[in-house]
This record gives sequence, structure tokens and C-alpha cells, in this order.
Amino acid sequence: MAGNAGWRGGLFNMLKFLLTMRDDDAFSAGQDWLHVLGVSQPKWDVFLTAMQRGLRKTNERLQVSCDSATAFDMGGRFDRYAVSPALGSDARDWSVGFGQIEQLRSHSDPANPKPFPAASPLGNQLMMHHIVVDDSAVAGRRLDTISNMFLINHSLWVYLDAGRRANAAAFGTGKRDIPAVYAAAIDIIEAAFSVEQWATLLAAQRAALDAAAPLKQ
Repeated sequence: MAGNAGWRGGLFNMLKFLLTMRDDDAFSAGQDWLHVLGVSQPKWDVFLTAMQRGLRKTNERLQVSCDSATAFDMGGRFDRYAVSPALGSDARDWSVGFGQIEQLRSHSDPANPKPFPAASPLGNQLMMHHIVVDDSAVAGRRLDTISNMFLINHSLWVYLDAGRRANAAAFGTGKRDIPAVYAAAIDIIEAAFSVEQWATLLAAQRAALDAAAPLKQ
């Protein structure tokens, strides 16, 4: 799924395409894998999980996956690192942020105990001198290939962990600790996969779906 049939088309369009495909037997036994291109937002992790749960009513083996180059681009090209989102009930806390590595010569000194500025299993073990490695008096760039691999590894974990936490908040036991607009969208997704007249339901709920994930121009 990509383009207007993927996340850029918004939640309304994606559900319309998916349910049409389902009705045309696109997800019958043997058609067990649905992949969504270029998405790594925590809110879409929960929307895709809701869709997978709905599609498993048709095919219990159906698996939804997604991919994104963001961690590789940010860490490998722009020397940036991901910062874990807080999540919770405020939609403003559901975006993965990024920080820029400060390439100061002083950071390359092994005697400088300045820690890496973001948390992850790898980031918690790193000092800035593991990332900023060139201590030349004049240098246009003080990182090397290993530095970028560290940044990519850290950022990949942040994205995967954000998706795990988002799904736990949305589908774990107890009260949903997610923004109300996302909870409403999940309820609509679940209802759409449970009724025969899904097109009528989606049309009636389009405003709520657009509030959660609108079309991206």
C-alpha cells in the first residue's frame, strides 16, 4: 500500500481501499501479507494494528508490516538522532523528535564524560566521544562511519519501541492511554470491519478519520 492507498492518502482513503480489496477476496487464505510503504509514525502503528485485527476476521494469518527510511536518513546522512516520544493522551506527544549532534572538538576527548543525549539500550552506553571522533584542530565533520551506524541503531530502536508502547497503550488491558481522536479512529476501524455497509459508515465518520490522519497533499 502506497500513495493515496497508503498512509499519505489518509485514514479514510486507506480504509476504503482495504475494505474494497477485502470484499474482492484480496486477503483470502494464502494472501497473508500486507505491507505499507514509508510509514513510521506511532499513531499509524496503532491504526495498522486495528486494521490487521479487522482483516484477521477474514484471514487469521494476515500480517501487516510497514517500513521507513527516516532513521537511516537522519542518522546516516544528517548526523541526527531520534528522541523517544512521550505518548500518552496528548496527540502532540506522539511524534518522534530528532536532535542534532553537536560536533564540538571537546566532545571527541575520551576524558570528557559527556553522555550521549538520548536514551536507548545503545544510547545509554555511549559517550559523546564515541560519536564525535575526529579531534583535528580544524574539521568540517567530526563523525565517521561507525558514528553514523551508532546513530542509526539508536534511532531504529526508538521507532520500534515507540510502536510497541503505542500498541500496548491502545490495545493492552485496562483504559486506553491514547489521544481521544486516535481512540475514536480505532473504534471506527473496528466497526468498519464488522458491518456490511462499511462505505456508509466511513462516509458518516469521515470527519473523525480526517481528524486522526488526513490526506497528505
